[in-house]
Amino acid sequence: MSVEELRNSARIAYDRELAKQNLSVTMKSRLVVMYNGGCFTVNRELISFLNAYGSDTIYLLDDYDIPIEVVSDELLVLCKEKYKEIMNEWQLQYEEQSKIRTAKSL
Repeated sequence: MSVEELRNSARIAYDRELAKQNLSVTMKSRLVVMYNGGCFTVNRELISFLNAYGSDTIYLLDDYDIPIEVVSDELLVLCKEKYKEIMNEWQLQYEEQSKIRTAKSL
């Protein structure tokens, strides 16, 4: 392999990794729900935490460390819906990116 071919291979691999990172950042930034004046980032930890409380009313720190009164069942439903929506979209976009073989195809 010539030096030029190695450079091109490295650039293509970098472009794939960069596209994967960009997709990750984009999707993670969309995993947010607003509830009762608070902003909550949806993740598995939050979903598990809310699941453990059942239908209790609790105070939960939002992303800005402000205690917000939440009904855990209501917030849990919102979180599950948002998580499912974003994860499905993420998977579809990832599959599309996986089909691209070269940076020129972008």
